[in-house]
Amino acid sequence: MQTTNSHDSTNKRANILLVDDEPSIRNSITEILELTGFSVIQAENGLRALEIYEDQGASIDLVLLDMTMPALSGLETLHKLREQNSDLAVILFSGYDDSQVESQPIDMSRISFLKKPFKVEALLQCIQENLP
Repeated sequence: MQTTNSHDSTNKRANILLVDDEPSIRNSITEILELTGFSVIQAENGLRALEIYEDQGASIDLVLLDMTMPALSGLETLHKLREQNSDLAVILFSGYDDSQVESQPIDMSRISFLKKPFKVEALLQCIQENLP
């Protein structure tokens, strides 16, 4: 798979927290993002993501968050992350549509949605649009 480096190399290397319960998805997205110049921290579920964010939140620029996960759903994780940082940039992704996101009582600023499966270009564009 060929990717282009759309991340401006004059900027600092953006740190992305990737949260997905599927190892193959986490690894594929991580490989793409690292080849494109991003630094990726992986979390296998929402609980782990909250632990990582509590420890490293100041250095995390963006969260990529799967909506459908066991134990703590993507929306529950989103709510808890937003309690720690109400301005956190988050990209939610799911095989389902975004109607469950739009019905949430949460400030939707700095939140985007990608429907799986998504193309690499769509992911990279969405990340660029949501980076500070």
